[in-house]
Amino acid sequence: DDAAGAARGASPSIAEEGAAPHCRCVDVSKERFRGMTKVMGDWRRSVRTKANVRPVTPTPEKFDPPSCCHLPSGEMPSLNDLLEPLRSYLREQTAREEELLNREPWKKYDPEYTRARRSILGLSADSLSAVMRRAERRQSSPPQHPDDVTHTSESHAQNRLDHFTSPSIAANAVRNTADTTGDVSSHLSHHLAFGTLSPRTVYRACRSNDDPEGCRWLIGHMEMRDYFMFYAWGEGADLFRLEKKMDDGGRRSAKNAREGGDRKGKQKQKQKQQKKKKKQREREPIQWKSPSSSSEARSQWVAWSTGATGLPLVDAAMTELHRTGHCSNRVRQNCASLLTKDLRLDWRAGAALFRFLLEDHETGANYGNWRYFSGVGHDPKERRFRTVSQARRYDPECAYVRKWMPALRDARSAEAVLRPWEYPEEMTDDAVEREGRYSAWRAPVVDPATQLTWHDTERVKETGLLVGDDGLSI
Repeated sequence: DDAAGAARGASPSIAEEGAAPHCRCVDVSKERFRGMTKVMGDWRRSVRTKANVRPVTPTPEKFDPPSCCHLPSGEMPSLNDLLEPLRSYLREQTAREEELLNREPWKKYDPEYTRARRSILGLSADSLSAVMRRAERRQSSPPQHPDDVTHTSESHAQNRLDHFTSPSIAANAVRNTADTTGDVSSHLSHHLAFGTLSPRTVYRACRSNDDPEGCRWLIGHMEMRDYFMFYAWGEGADLFRLEKKMDDGGRRSAKNAREGGDRKGKQKQKQKQQKKKKKQREREPIQWKSPSSSSEARSQWVAWSTGATGLPLVDAAMTELHRTGHCSNRVRQNCASLLTKDLRLDWRAGAALFRFLLEDHETGANYGNWRYFSGVGHDPKERRFRTVSQARRYDPECAYVRKWMPALRDARSAEAVLRPWEYPEEMTDDAVEREGRYSAWRAPVVDPATQLTWHDTERVKETGLLVGDDGLSI
C-alpha cells in the first residue's frame, strides 16, 4: 500500500473503507494504480524516499480467509491433477498419429507431415513429456542437500536466507554470471514465487546483517520484484498487449525527460536529436511475426524454443531451462534478446514458454521483463544483447556452455566453444556421437557477426580471435 501510494503521489488506502478488521483485502484493481510512474528507475527512487517497509507479519495460529476474498472451498489440486489435461491431449495426439501412420507409413518421411504435427508452444510430445517427468521428480524426491534450491518450504526458505545473508556470503557473491550454481546467487526466487518467503523477511534479514551494505543489492532486487508486481496490476490486460501503448503516463515521463535535458545546457541540441530519433523509432511499429506465420518463422521458433539456434550461450540456457526449470537472469535476457531483437518473433510466445518451463515463474516479473526487452514496455532504455560477446564476458572460461552443451564439452579451446561454426575440427567424433543430433555444429539462425559487439568485431578482424593465448577471454 505504501509503495503504491508513494509511486503515484497519493496516500495508502485499503479497498473496502468500512470493512471489518478481519476483511482487509488490498485493492489491486487497475484504477488503483492509475497515474503511477511506469519507469522502473523513477518508481524505485519514489518508493525509497516516500514509503516505508512494514514489519514482518507474525505467523497466525490459524488461517481464516477474509470474507471479501471469496475463496472457493475444496481440495488443493495435486500436480498430477494439474498435468492430467496435458497428458490426455498428448495421448490423443499420439493415438491419431499412430492411426495415420498405420494407414500411410510413408508419411513419417514427409517433411510437410513433420511440420504439420500438432504441438504445444512449439514443443514436441517428447519434450512436453520430459518437462512433466522433471516436475514430478522434483516433487517426489527429497532435497539432496541443505542448499537444494528447489525444495520449497518455509523452514528451508528461512535456512537458505540465513545462510546467504551470513557474513561474507551475499557481500562476496559474484553476480551477473551465466552459471548461478552455489552461492553466486541467493536462490530465493522459488521461495518468493511460492510464498514460502516474503520480501519483508528478506529486507529485515539484510538490514540486520553485520554487513548491511554488502546486502544492499539484494534489497534492490526486492524493489525490482515489487515494481514488476505493481506494474502488472497497473497494466491489467495491457500487460499482454503485443504493441507498445503510449498512455498519459508515458507522455508525462517523456515531457519530464525533455525538461531535464533542457537544463543541461551544452547537451541540449544533442539530446533533442536523440529524442527525435527515439520518437521516430516509437512511431514505427515493430513488425512482429507469429511463430506459425510461415515455415521460416516456425523453424526459427522451434530452434529457439528447443535450444538449437547454433548460438552456444542461448542453446545452453534453453537446455538448462528444459532440464531444471531454472536459469540465471543473465542468460534469460540473452534468450529474450535473440527472440525479440533478432528474430522478431512475437515476444508473448517467448513469455508463454517461460511461464510453462520456469519453476520460479511470476507473471509480473516474467511478462514485465519480456515487455522491457522487446521494446514495448514503458522504460525508455533499449536493450539488445550480442550473445557471443555476452558469453565471452559472463562465461569467460566457457564452463557454463560446456556444462549444458555436450557437443562442446570436449572442445580443445575456448575459442571453439564461443564460435564453434568457425572451428569444425574441434568437434570430436565422440562428442558428436554422444550428442546424437549433431553431425557437425549447426549454422546459427542469424548471422553470427550480429552477435558480436563493435569492440569484439574489431578484435576478431585484427587478431582472428576472441580469447587470449591462455584460452581465457581477453
